[in-house]
Amino acid sequence: MRRCEPSHFAPARRHRLQEAEMMSQIPKKIQVLNVPKAIPVPRMLNKLTIYFQKPSNGGGEVLDVEYPTRVNNCAYIIFKKEEDANNVLKQEHVLQIEKKTYKLEVREVEKGFRNADSEQVIQFVTTTLDTSHYPKEKALQLIFRHDLEI
Repeated sequence: MRRCEPSHFAPARRHRLQEAEMMSQIPKKIQVLNVPKAIPVPRMLNKLTIYFQKPSNGGGEVLDVEYPTRVNNCAYIIFKKEEDANNVLKQEHVLQIEKKTYKLEVREVEKGFRNADSEQVIQFVTTTLDTSHYPKEKALQLIFRHDLEI
């Protein structure tokens, strides 16, 4: 019976380790909502990049920032590591620019939406709501509770 030398296993093992390391570094895209429009685009790109690179914000290496997009007040951040994107998704985010604070909302991008040309669609619906059978105060409470605009 032939004895297997450790060197026979080394290339396969090394390949599996490299594969596992690569898997932990799969880029991941997240969606950022409530991005302020009032800031010029080049400055906002810089602010978003710096903000999401900071470990204190859960971030890491940013490969790209897609802004502006066809969706108003929306940007996409592409992280080098999926782990960094996942950490960002677990936290709340407040961006400070010129003594103003902006609460950002971060979301995971669905698997089918990996580039700017096929962005996640957010639809807005307009309708007429008859509130005449409610007292005015109750009608207003319902409208504001459901974040409807008058």
